[in-house]
Amino acid sequence: MFNVSDGGLYTNRQLGEIFKKINPQAQIKVEPGKRIYDLPAMDITACQEELGFIPKYSLEKGIRQVFNYFRQQEGLPLLS
Repeated sequence: MFNVSDGGLYTNRQLGEIFKKINPQAQIKVEPGKRIYDLPAMDITACQEELGFIPKYSLEKGIRQVFNYFRQQEGLPLLS
C-alpha cells in the first residue's frame, strides 16, 4: 500500500484557505473540533523509492483541476 499525495501535510484551515484562494466566492467555515484520533502523516517516501513516483501537481493545482472539470460539465466558467 502506498500513500500518494503532493507530500504536504495540511490542516483543515489550510485546506479551507486553498479552496477560498481557488474560488473566492466559496463559503467555507472551519469550526473548532475535537480530534478523536491522530491520522498518520501521508509520507510518500515508499511510493517514490519503489515506484519512482514524483508528484505532478500541488494540492492546490489538483483541487483547481477537479473544480474546473465539474464546472466545465455544468457549463460554468473555469476558475483561473
